[in-house]
Amino acid sequence: MLPLRRAAAAAAFAVLALTSSAQANMLTDAPSQWAKGPAGLIHYKTWGRGSEALVFIHGWTCDMTYFGEQVPHFADRMRVITIDLPGHGASDKPDVDYTQALFAESVRRVLDDAHVKRAVLVGHSMGMSVARQFYRTWPKRTLGIVSLDGSVKAMITDQKTIDKILASLKGPGYLPAATMMVDGMLANAPETPYKAQIRDVMLATPQKVVASAAAGMFDLSLWNDDPIKVPVLLLHAKSAMWNADYERYAHTIIPNLDYRVLEGVSHFLHTEKPEEVNMLIDGFLVKNELLGQRAK
Repeated sequence: MLPLRRAAAAAAFAVLALTSSAQANMLTDAPSQWAKGPAGLIHYKTWGRGSEALVFIHGWTCDMTYFGEQVPHFADRMRVITIDLPGHGASDKPDVDYTQALFAESVRRVLDDAHVKRAVLVGHSMGMSVARQFYRTWPKRTLGIVSLDGSVKAMITDQKTIDKILASLKGPGYLPAATMMVDGMLANAPETPYKAQIRDVMLATPQKVVASAAAGMFDLSLWNDDPIKVPVLLLHAKSAMWNADYERYAHTIIPNLDYRVLEGVSHFLHTEKPEEVNMLIDGFLVKNELLGQRAK
């Protein structure tokens, strides 16, 4: 089975090699690794050595290839890991419930397989809530969290609205609904080598994963006010969602919070202004002396 999995992973990364910068070849050329997870094999890649790592977690219906501009920036100075969550990318896609708990457990399995004891988790979109769920369960293994346009608060709190969205993703006509959601995320996105790839990957995700992962992401029982006591960097694309009330709320549950809003980017800010995003993550790591990064 593994040769077939390697072929699938190679096919996915061939798209990235054609559409992203030459710098991102560091991600495409790295060998695939596989951890045994709660829902089949989990695909991941790793660079460097050490028991602490910077771990990148993608969002809903995405995959690790979106971090092609982050890996080269960090991998020459620290241990770096990218993960395809279950149901996504080259990882297995069984017929299971794709809950946040499943995703968090899968991150733990990858860390165990890679012999990593503690990590700074970088979560894009849904990846932030996965990182938070990991922190809830294994706080001592979490050094810090970086959120790339992910939320620490439920943005839709009306269950009827949530049920309507989920019904549209579960039905036979789910593709137009999924397309509308994806295009909404990309509406203000500048033209980059990643833009078409982002759309294609998201819309190629199996329906069972699209609907189930959305249900897990919208689960209101996860969105409570429990504090996050490790250092957190929240990076947001400028939007009406991330208003003064939201920022005040974030500060109430995160004592050590660095809150930033970026102009001229969409939900996929790390693919559109990678240099700025990478430098902000650098500053966060140095400020909190994480992963051996200290001011010179």
